[in-house]
Amino acid sequence: MSDAVYIACIDAGTTGCRTIIFSSQGKVISQAYQEYSSIFRSPTWIDHDPATWIQGARETLQLAVAQFPGAPGDIAAICVISQRATFILVDQHGIPLDHAILWQDKRATSQADRIRHTAGAKLIYQKTGLRIDPYFSLPKLLWIQEHKPQLFKQTYKFLAVHDLLINYLTGVFITDWTQASRTMLFNINQFEWDRELCEQFAIPEKILPRPVAPGTVVGVLKKSLQAELKLRPDLPVVAVGGDQQAAAIGLGVVAPGLMCVNTGTGSFILAHAERPAFDDQQRVVCTASAAAGKWLLEASIFTSGSVYRWFRDNFAMLERNTARELQIDAYDILNSEIAHTTIGANGIVLIPHFAGSAAPYWNPNAVGLLFGLTLGHKRADVIRAILEGMCFEIAKNIQIIESLTHSITHSHYALI
Repeated sequence: MSDAVYIACIDAGTTGCRTIIFSSQGKVISQAYQEYSSIFRSPTWIDHDPATWIQGARETLQLAVAQFPGAPGDIAAICVISQRATFILVDQHGIPLDHAILWQDKRATSQADRIRHTAGAKLIYQKTGLRIDPYFSLPKLLWIQEHKPQLFKQTYKFLAVHDLLINYLTGVFITDWTQASRTMLFNINQFEWDRELCEQFAIPEKILPRPVAPGTVVGVLKKSLQAELKLRPDLPVVAVGGDQQAAAIGLGVVAPGLMCVNTGTGSFILAHAERPAFDDQQRVVCTASAAAGKWLLEASIFTSGSVYRWFRDNFAMLERNTARELQIDAYDILNSEIAHTTIGANGIVLIPHFAGSAAPYWNPNAVGLLFGLTLGHKRADVIRAILEGMCFEIAKNIQIIESLTHSITHSHYALI
């Protein structure tokens, strides 16, 4: 075993799971990725098989360790990160009782209305930092109460994807503040479950996992996994939490005046806050930071990269096959096409609300729109319109957060 320190980070996103092994200087040493798909039962219902997250975590960790040039025993810890606001109901052994309901799912609009009418939007926002929207967990939990009462009664724990993987790796039931702060049941002023909200909506506190500060060592890797991967005994497992909060730390958003934009399935604009910060118009949310004891102002765009993936999967079969044969990325082929188009996509405009809209509109019934098409347009114009549509939404939300903080020292806008 060498003196060098390496960390394995598992990130279970919406469309795939990645494990990266980093050096203590932040250099990527090895990595592996596995794509998966959700289950679209209707335009508004999106489920996911939790087994794919566990499989993705296990297999990408296994591959990353296999590619790691050092001894597996040199890996000092495993960190877990995941998408947020997706949840799974499990039994006492951590076995999922049903498919997960994805964060993009919009089935619980009537339950969101019920929360608005009973608790009030202002109270929810001041306690949890969240706008009342079916994006977050509480409305979907209420939907399960109403439509699957037996499932709700059988539930031992309510877990985020991050929490499910922590349990798989260690056997421990916990969550962290960043994940809990996306449930609409967590008081971000006190960093604890809000008893008043739990009682008001008949959510038993016993099904909620114990919340810990992000960065907490929550257990050690199970002996069976240690043996399988040949990792060191008693390998610590760290709860890092939400993917966007972790990305903000990685991008250096750790002090007032700093803001970042991170795009994957959706796009997220985050600005550091030293104390809970609220918008009188509730256009953006306030969430727990991965820097324990700090906060973030956040604007979310539900579908950005996922719109590009939708285009790739439905209108770029030839490019996908070519990419597979040449072992390159199909997106690189598509991106090369826009070099021959002009700014403004020759008049085509895309509104990228393919799963409802989040900040600043918060309309779960919003839909995507591609307009301005003529017989003179090329596919490259459509591709550029997709990318420009993302950027317009991002720029709008950057301006809102800048107006709220009055302290952003600089912003970088993407140029296409």
